Amino acid sequence: MELEALPLPVVLLAAQPPFAILHGNQRFRERFDPVGEPLQSLTAWLETTYPTDDYRRRILDHWLQAAKQALDCGQASLQCRLASGNGEPLEVLFQLGVQDGTLLAVLIDVTARMRSEAALEEARSLEAEAALAITEAIPVGTYTMVMPPERPVAYFAFMSERFLALTGLDRNRARENPLEGFACVHPDDYEEWLRLNAEAFAARRPFKGETRVVVNGETRWCSAESVPRQLADGATVWEGVLIDVTDRVLAQKELQESEANLRRILDNLPIPVATLELRDGQEITFQNQRFLETFHYTHDQIGNLEAWMRLAYPDADYRAEVEQRWSRALSAADDRGGRVAGEEYRVHGGDGHDRDVLISGTRLDNLLVVTLVDISERKEHERQLAAARQREKQLEVEQRRRLEQKLRTSLTAAAVAHEINQPLSAILLSCKLAEQRLTPSEAAGNAVAEGMAGFLSQLIQDVDRVVRIIETMRSLLRNVQTEHQPVSLSQVLDSCLLYLKQPLEAGGVQVRCQGLAEPCWLAGDADQLQVAVSNLLRNALEALRGREGPAIVAIHLQQLGNTLELSIEDNGPGLPDGLVEALPLTSTKVDGSGLGLFVVQTTVDNHGGSLRFGRSRLGGAAVRLHFPALPQPG
Repeated sequence: MELEALPLPVVLLAAQPPFAILHGNQRFRERFDPVGEPLQSLTAWLETTYPTDDYRRRILDHWLQAAKQALDCGQASLQCRLASGNGEPLEVLFQLGVQDGTLLAVLIDVTARMRSEAALEEARSLEAEAALAITEAIPVGTYTMVMPPERPVAYFAFMSERFLALTGLDRNRARENPLEGFACVHPDDYEEWLRLNAEAFAARRPFKGETRVVVNGETRWCSAESVPRQLADGATVWEGVLIDVTDRVLAQKELQESEANLRRILDNLPIPVATLELRDGQEITFQNQRFLETFHYTHDQIGNLEAWMRLAYPDADYRAEVEQRWSRALSAADDRGGRVAGEEYRVHGGDGHDRDVLISGTRLDNLLVVTLVDISERKEHERQLAAARQREKQLEVEQRRRLEQKLRTSLTAAAVAHEINQPLSAILLSCKLAEQRLTPSEAAGNAVAEGMAGFLSQLIQDVDRVVRIIETMRSLLRNVQTEHQPVSLSQVLDSCLLYLKQPLEAGGVQVRCQGLAEPCWLAGDADQLQVAVSNLLRNALEALRGREGPAIVAIHLQQLGNTLELSIEDNGPGLPDGLVEALPLTSTKVDGSGLGLFVVQTTVDNHGGSLRFGRSRLGGAAVRLHFPALPQPG
């Protein structure tokens, strides 16, 4: 028969119990027939394999069902345990078919496969036990939630011990009632936590969130995260972890509070402050309130350095200059411990006004903290001060010019008077001598002599009149007065030294000053005082000219009670005896007129002061001027 050639055991059975064995192929006989006792029927075979009646009857029932299915449908299958011809237990799969009203059974030995499956199941069991042990050992809670296709609410299928510890849940109660798993959620977070879970369940999407839980009266923060997986039966399982993030949340809150405090401090600083990211894009991450009030730019307008440059420096040429200066300042900051040295810039504000701003900063890794101090008011004051100084300088020049012009006129008039006085004095003397020689006896009866005597008498009278007029002019010049104002004598001395700086340096004169740092006030005319002091300094310079060795002029200004004392001393040849008595129009120079000392004396007199001459401690001349002092202003 064809069955003999098949490599699998095949047997023909009668279609009705006891299922007589009509034929078995060679492979069947070798494997299942007992030696010397060929099998007669399936029922007899089962008696040798299953000596227990109950179990044998159950197997026979399975055979009856399989035979009926094969006769009705043309095929069926049945797996059961049998004994081989040598008594070895085997797991056999019967594949039943129908041939000419008989059952054709192919016997497939699945013993090895069953053993492999058993070993695999055991391995899987061991692997599951190991996985569970690992799951229980990790420091986070793990859980599994399953949503069957016919249920709208997921239930807990697995909860690790760590999960139960973090939530304070009872395993059995949480399994029985899914909402029990949310009982630990803080009351203020409960509704929102339910809503997030419901959305994840409805959309079958991954879940991630943080909430507060209350366990044993202690509030802690937990983070839950799970990923859904679709099962073959249509159910969805979420496998997730639960992590205690209390320390991280508290640290974040502390950091946020610190940042809020820092922002509050920066916002209340009286100077503009901004922070700049030094990475790509150079984002301006913060501007304090003072920054916004000063420059009138919002964060949307100047989100990065490029936008700030474009708005704050609208002129392209000046913006290019600013960019170069700023780049150099940043490069130099590495050598200055991260400190960007302050530089002045002209900044255009959002309100249309330009401001002078001192910009500096401190580099903290990739963050730059920038301070922008508005110095517009100071710069305006500096400009006003410079303009005032320029006006003052021009006024001083003008005052000096007017004083020099006034003194030049006065001195010219004095010099003319002096020069006229000398020949007039000679004429007067000659006339008096001639008058004395012309005796009355000689003139009597001599018309010429009488006329000469009358002429001489008239000439003497006229000359006397001219001399009196000159003396009157001299007296007027001596007592000329101007309107007096508070004057700092130290400032007058500074102006004189500045005015005579070049000739003093050219003459190699060392000027030693004492007491000029503090202002000493008197009521007077600054122009007159400056000319008088300049004359004294010129006299000292003239006296030192041609001297061998160092030439020294010492100036000392001090206040003695209600009196200001100014002394000017030199190490020249000194003053000759009788000079004081010979004033005012006496000179120690061969070609001098004495008008310089006359001006000094007149000035001192006009200021209610006194003038003294003497020998200096340096060996030369000493001139001391005393003036009534005024109280310090203010």
